[in-house]
Amino acid sequence: MSLIADEQLHTNTYIWSQEKDQVTISFLVPEHCKPKDLDIEIEQQHVKAGLKGQEPVLKVSILESV
Repeated sequence: MSLIADEQLHTNTYIWSQEKDQVTISFLVPEHCKPKDLDIEIEQQHVKAGLKGQEPVLKVSILESV
């Protein structure tokens, strides 16, 4: 079952793709970024991703619990 309506979702800021048991979210970050600069939250029915101190690149409610 899909977590979101489309199996692959492209926007101007991120790409979401999924298979039956795996989700991949890709977005560009500045070259100098380190893992500690990222703000990633994965909750039961919400996913948020971006850079700390900035608006999230991705903030979605998902259809199935993680």
